This record gives sequence, C-alpha cells and structure tokens, in this order.
Amino acid sequence: MYCWGDNCFGQLAVLEEEKEVVHFKENDYFQKKESVQKVSIGEKHSLYLLKDGTLLSCGQNPYGQLGRKGNNSRIEQISSLEAQTIVDVSCGTNHSVAMCDEGNIYSWGDGSEGQLGTGKFSSKNFTPKRITGLLNRKIIQISCGNFHSVALAEDGRVFSWGQNKCGQLGLGSQIINQATPQLVKSLKGIPLVQVTAGGSQTFALSMSGTVFAWGRNNAGQLGFKNDAKKGTFKPYAVDSLRDLGVAYISCGEEHTAVLNKDGIVYTFGDDTYGQLGQQSGNQTSVPQKIEEYSRQVSQVACGRYHTLLYVFTCNRIVSFGKGSQRQQGNDESSDQAEASQLPSAFDISSLVPANDLKDVNVKWIFAGNNVGFAVSFSQQETTERILLSDTFKPILRLDIPIVKKWMKAHTGSEEYYIAKREICRMFSSSASVTAGFINHRSSTTSSVSSIVDLVAASNVFTELNKDRRISDIICSSIRNDLIPELESLPLHFEAFAVFLLLPECPLLHDPSICLSLTVPLAKAINNMGESSLKILGTLWSCLQATSMTKQIQLLKTAVMLSIKGIQAEPGTKDLLQMLKKLYKANLKSNCIVPINTFCMNELCPLIWLPSDVNNWRLWQSQPEPDEKAFPAIYCRFPFVFNFPTKVQVLDFDSMQKRNTVILQAQKQLVQNRLQGRSDLPDIPFLHLVLRLDHLVEDALHKLSIVEDPNLKKDLLVEFQGESTRDPVTVKKEFFLVLLESMVNPDYGMFSCSDPLLPRWFPSTPLVEKKKYFYFGVICGLAVYNQTVIYLPFPLALFKKLLDKKATLEDLKEIQPTMGRGMQDLLDADSAESMELYFCFSWENKSTDLIPNGGSVQVNNLNKKEYVSKCIDYIFNTSVTESFEEFKRGFYKVCDKDIISFFQPDELRTVVAGTANYDWNTFEKTTIYLGKYRLDHPTIKMFWKVFHALSLEKKKGFLMFLTGNDKLPVFTSDNVGMKISRFGVPDETHLPEAQTCFHMLFLPEYSNINTLKQKLLLAIAHNTGYEKI
Repeated sequence: MYCWGDNCFGQLAVLEEEKEVVHFKENDYFQKKESVQKVSIGEKHSLYLLKDGTLLSCGQNPYGQLGRKGNNSRIEQISSLEAQTIVDVSCGTNHSVAMCDEGNIYSWGDGSEGQLGTGKFSSKNFTPKRITGLLNRKIIQISCGNFHSVALAEDGRVFSWGQNKCGQLGLGSQIINQATPQLVKSLKGIPLVQVTAGGSQTFALSMSGTVFAWGRNNAGQLGFKNDAKKGTFKPYAVDSLRDLGVAYISCGEEHTAVLNKDGIVYTFGDDTYGQLGQQSGNQTSVPQKIEEYSRQVSQVACGRYHTLLYVFTCNRIVSFGKGSQRQQGNDESSDQAEASQLPSAFDISSLVPANDLKDVNVKWIFAGNNVGFAVSFSQQETTERILLSDTFKPILRLDIPIVKKWMKAHTGSEEYYIAKREICRMFSSSASVTAGFINHRSSTTSSVSSIVDLVAASNVFTELNKDRRISDIICSSIRNDLIPELESLPLHFEAFAVFLLLPECPLLHDPSICLSLTVPLAKAINNMGESSLKILGTLWSCLQATSMTKQIQLLKTAVMLSIKGIQAEPGTKDLLQMLKKLYKANLKSNCIVPINTFCMNELCPLIWLPSDVNNWRLWQSQPEPDEKAFPAIYCRFPFVFNFPTKVQVLDFDSMQKRNTVILQAQKQLVQNRLQGRSDLPDIPFLHLVLRLDHLVEDALHKLSIVEDPNLKKDLLVEFQGESTRDPVTVKKEFFLVLLESMVNPDYGMFSCSDPLLPRWFPSTPLVEKKKYFYFGVICGLAVYNQTVIYLPFPLALFKKLLDKKATLEDLKEIQPTMGRGMQDLLDADSAESMELYFCFSWENKSTDLIPNGGSVQVNNLNKKEYVSKCIDYIFNTSVTESFEEFKRGFYKVCDKDIISFFQPDELRTVVAGTANYDWNTFEKTTIYLGKYRLDHPTIKMFWKVFHALSLEKKKGFLMFLTGNDKLPVFTSDNVGMKISRFGVPDETHLPEAQTCFHMLFLPEYSNINTLKQKLLLAIAHNTGYEKI
C-alpha cells in the first residue's frame, strides 16, 4: 500500500521516524499483512480495514477515536473488535464507525453531537459499542460526515444520527441532533445502491441513477441552487445529475465528485483550492465535467480539499486541490484567512505526481483530510479494472436464482428458516420488492416509462407462485408489513414503482387471496394525498397495454369477489375508487387500452338500477356526503357499465322525472278535491299543438315560450286538423319531419359539401343564433323522450357534446378530400415541397392560424401543429357561437351527468340509432297484414332479394322505411316492420312506405326480377317522409 500527505499525528502509519509530510511512498507496515481492503480517514486519525476483517487504527486519540485508551498514535489492531469480522468502516472528524459481516454496527470516539448513535451525547468513548438502535436491521453500508453518520440497511431503509444543524440527517428542519438511529422517511421505498456523507452533507444514489442530496449547501456542494445560508433538511433529487448515469459519489468538506458508468467524472461545490479540477477558484452548483480524462476514470475519491482520480487507461492517479494549510507566525486561523490564500501558496503534499506510480498496478484509491492512499494488486491477484460501485453490497432483491434457492429448502430445515426470514424481510420492504426489477436510467430513455422491467417481474412472481409455502409467507408479509407503509411513500417515481409491480404477481389474482390483499392496497392508494396520486397516475399512464390490462383485471376480479361475498362493503367502494383512478390515467395517456376494457359485463345484471340511480341522486344532492352512509353507488363509476346498462340508466332517470311530474299533478288534484276546490293542476305534459304544413315555424315558436321545467315533462304532440292517432307515432312523425327540414342545407342552418356527407355548422350562419339553441332543445327532447332521430352529423358533434377533442379522422368524415390531404402532409418526407402556409381557407374565407400565418411556411417541424390548428379551426373556432348555443339547448333538456356516461360513438347511437344490424332478427320480427303471410310467394321473393342486397342498400331501405338508416336502442325489439298490400295498385307501381308506422306497402309482384327492380328504384328515390 502507498501513502502520502499530512502525517503530523501519525495517521499515515509509517514505521520510520515521524514526519509532518510524507511524499508518495510504499507503507512498509503492510508489506507482510493481509492486503488492505479500505482506508478511512478522520481529521487526525485513520482506520485500516484488512481483507480478513481485521481493523487497525492510528493517529490522534483524545476522544477515543482509535478504539483504545492512551495517547499512543502508532498503528494497532482494535482489540475489542477482534471477535468480529469487519467488512466496512468510516471516520468522522473525531469518531469512528465499523460494520461487521453480520450487519451489526459499532461506534467509538467523540459522541457529543450524538454521532455514535448509542443514545448518549458523551464526548469520549474509547471502546467500540454496538448500536442497539439497529438491532433488528442488517446494515450493509455506512458512512460518516464530520459530526453525523448514515447507514443503509439490506431492506433498503436509510438511518441517520448525529448533528442536524444543516439538515444533514434528512429528518426535517424541526429535528434536533439525534443520539439514536432515525429512519430517513423521505427515502423509504427507493431502492438504493449507495449512501455517503461529507462534511455536513449527505448523498444517496438510487439503483436507477437518481442522486438525492441533503444537508449543507453553502458552496453548492449538493448540486442545488438554493439559498446557501439555509441547509436542505430533507433528501431531494439533484436534477442536474438525473441523466448523467451516476454510478458512484464521493464527498469532500464542501465539494462533491460523481463518477458515471461510462468513466466520466463531474465535480461541483467549492473550487477555491482547485478541488473541482477546473482552476476557476469559484463555487458552483452545476456539475463540471473533467474533460481531459473523459471515459477513462474507474475510481474517484475526495479528500477534505482535494480530489483523486484513477485513470485506468494509463494507470495514473490524477490529483488536484490542496493539502494542509499551515500559517507562518500565526497559530490562529479562520475560514476567512484560509480562503484568502492564493493558489500559489497551497501546500500540495496531498497530491501525487503521476511518475510516482510507475510499475504500480493500482487496485484502490482513498483520500482524506490532506492525505491519500493507493492499494496495489498483490502478486497473487489478477490485475483487472475495478469499479468502486462493484464493491457495494446490494440490498435484498428478487431474482430467479434466489427464488430457486428458496424453493429447494426443505420444510423444517435451517435453510427453510433462513429462506423464510429473507422472504419476510424482502416483502416487507417496497424498496426490496422494486430493487430486482428497476431499470437504470439513460439519457435516451424516459425515467418514468421504463422505470421497472415488468416482464422480468412477471416471470419471477410466476416462479414464486409455484410453491404454496412461499406464497403464504409472501401474502402475510405484503398484507401486514408492505401495504401499511405504502400510504406514506416519498414523492419519487422510484418509490411508487411498487404499485406497478404488485399486480404482476399471480398471487394477487388468486380468488382465494385476492380480496385480502387488493382491498388494503386500494385503500392505501385512495388515502394518498394529491401529490402522491399525481405521481402514481403518471406511472400508470406510461404502462404498456398488457400491464394496464393486468392492473384493471385485478380490480375487476376483486370487485366481483367483493360483490358476491357475504360482506360487499366497504371494500367494493375502495376497489371502484382505485379503478376510477386507473380509468383517468388511461384517458390521460390517450387510451393505452380501449375504454371498454373497464366495462364489467358480469357485474351489470347484478345491479338494481332504480335503487342505484336513486342513491346516486341523493349522494349528488348533499354538499358533503358522508361516504359511510352510502353503499357502493355504481353510477359514480359509469365506466363499468356496458352500453345497454347506460341506456337503461338514461331511460329510467328520464322516465322517473316524467312520472314524478304526473304523480305530483295527481297528488295536487286529489288535494284540491279534498279541500273542495275546483282548481286543476298544471298539465303534466309538454303539449305542443302544431300545424303540419308550418311545422318548423310553429315548433320554434312554441319552444320559445315554454318554461324550462316543462321541458322535463312527457312530450305530447298534436297536429291541427288531424284525427286522433297513436301519440307515439305522432311524436316520431314530429321529430322526423321537423329535423329533416332543419338539417336540410336549403334551410340554411347547416352545410355539407356533398349530399352523401354529414352536415356541419357553417362558419357564417344564415339563420339567427337562437335557432341553434332550439335545435339543441329538439335533439334533447328526442333523447329525453326515448325517440331515435335522423341526425346526419359526424362523430365530432358528439365528441364536442362530451368535451372531447376532434381529430383528423373527424375531418376525413366531413371532408374526405381535405382529410386525405392533411394525412398526406403528415406522411410526407418533405412538407416544404407542398408549399403550405399557416393561412387556411375554409368555406371561401381565409384566416391566419397564427399571427402572420401567411408568411410562416409549413415544414416537417411544424406540420403537426398546422394540421392540429386546421382541425381546431373547423370544429371549434369557426363554429364557437352556433355550437355552444346548440349544446346549451341540448343540455337544457338532457342531464349532463348521465350523458357523460357515454362515449361519443355510444351517444351517437343513443341519439341516432345503432348500426349493429341483425337482419335475421329484422325478418323474424316483421308483421304481415292482410293476405300476406310468411309463406306468401311475394314475401318469399322479397326476403330473398333483401338479404342479397349490399349493406349500403339495406341501410337505404331502412331510410326509406323509417326515415333513419339506423336502429333504435331504447327498446329490446327491432324496428318491427309491417308489410301490407292494402290500397296498393298493381305490380307496375313501386313499393311505398309510411315511415312513422314502419309500414311497407308492397305490390303483389309476379316475379323476382320485377320485385328487385322496383324495390331498388324505391330505395334510390326515397324522400324519407310518407310515400302515400
């Protein structure tokens, strides 16, 4: 071993006569000893750990920091630790800490700040004592700052003790010095690989490469730009190091050096003495790259005011900074005096010339207070590149080898009890559960989307599930230890990764175990604060489809088990609340899985909808409802409903409102009679008496004078001059004729570029704005009164009603040519060649999509923005006033809360009918009148011709027959076509239809060719309303 630097107190352990300064030389004392594994240096003392676990000390001993009594500064073994195999050591200013192979911690020296962790604040402690506050923890790593200590346990938990004036314990600003180890809660759940301490600062490095720092930051040594006068009292991620791939951290007094996995070193903090290797003499919180040795460094070590690098490519130790500072003629010194020294006056005894390393194969380097050490490979060892990060003992983690080891252990054997303890410890810590599957962040991958390897996790969990003994232990540990700690995880993505991993475990999906684990898990998530939920939601929104599906399926399984169990409450509510959070995360990510993945078809028949809707309305009516007073209300989670159930809710709610009006009128009538009054209550119907030949004019006038409450009454339409007819038929005829007239482009409310394309709102309406409001009221009345209407509008109309954005696909629906052009632009290799600008022409009017858009050309960088702005202009900007009026009218009648249950395509089906045609059912439900029967020759020919028609021709026939090319959804039966030949002339005439009655008047054709020809002509020339 080689040493150099300040030896005023014998801390270099040289055998020759004491020297104040030792230049680079081999230390003779260790020539015949076991090789040195580690050297740790305090202010005036040193510890030497040998490969066999022997621990030696030397230097000054006023506080007992050498682990023995007396003032002898020479190197000696610490006798009180002879029985222990020491595997790690660390020194503070005047205290020492050692860790044995069993994970026990011993401390000695100055404890006046609590830095020994023994529970006392005594200044002198000559004998190492075990820290009893960590008896139940196996420690795998220790490190000391000047007056504090930090330790990493094998389950990933971090403990700190000692001085906290600058926040170096990471426990918060209100915490005073601690004499016993305290859990650093802000790091709970984060799988770590290193903890290290400097003067009054502390760092932790996570497995994914995130660096956390806390404590003193007066020189920027934490990497933060915060107020230098204030300490950082809790761990925070150092953003400037986030994507550098940090693999090792070393701390000086007021500077820090980090080494990444590519052999690059970055330094930050105080550079007054050149310890950052930048020769700037300044302080900086921004990591500075050591350019000269980029990708060549395998080890880095910080002394108090200097830094050592081992450059493996040329077997050099590079050093920069300063050694001890001794003032001439003045024994007193201060920070101010020390800082005033010029670089030329620096003592450089702690630095080492590169030539001194000739023929020395460096294995380790260590630095301390103005000293340096280099350990070489022994003759028996193979020279190889060693990374300091490779020496860290990892925290407990899952992998296939350890699982197989557990499974091989025979029940009752010592190996089995060891395995049981390991399983309990591992599955009691979220950090350990995550550690086996965490991905190291790189500059090219997202820190969120690839935070854990869920495929690997699934494979390991599947292997675990093969052994029931192991499954039972895991189940108990997750339920009793792991889940209770999940509510208080720190706000870091790595800590929350456990929520992605648990659903990958088949154990949770086991029906016999599912509820006992999933319900507590859901409760823990539901009890989280807003910031925690935001992090979890972000993680969920980055899941792959298979993993998202697994999360959803776990909750759906648990919900069904909860409902079918004896006690369905309150677990069902917690599960549904968690499922709702997953649903929102899925929406946020533009649907990782289809919306209907959340639908629970098996649940829907089990819900008593009248009771559920009533409970929902009651819950809504209360400003601050008491959750405990209500059962699980499924209307609060409509994403679990299938489409028929949503329609039933809409149907029941509107019917209940209409019936309530009728019942109130009947009740009022009875009360009036009992009181002997002849007053009649308000009619419980929205009664419209209209002229059929002035239908639009009359309807708009009547609606303009109707009071809002009357819109929620049952609609009753009467045409002047007509004999009494079936009210349902008249109502259908009202909507059919009225809407056909209003959507006709000739009326001026809507436009279309082709009669076969959907209608849309014009950018410059030809009618007054209030007509769009009444049009919305009419559409709302149709839905409220369960009447399917002909509404030839694109899906974008229903998206906007549900506050969802229109897309390029919507543009293709109303303007196929323009839509294809936009798609070609997005697919083009060179957008510039299309010579487009941010000036858009729509309906013979040009508009700038951005300021001065006519001078901004569309290119590959902004073409997506261009397409997005065009779509926004067509579907939003150009139609804002007219559409908002339509929307206001629609929701004047319809309940927005229930309408929001539906997806856009579902809402279109509710309003305009379904395109899911079942033509066989259509045939079976047909009614034959007069002489026609199912076996009549004309009927047989008709169905043969009909079933041979294309889908478009069949839809055309529906339009001809009913005035709509879609089927209604409010009733379980089909259209219910009726076929008759009453009043029909001979076969020279075309078939005719009475749309309001779904009546087909079919001549008695003599042959199939004539029937086909006439039927196709009738379909081609249909006008939608009453053909006779």
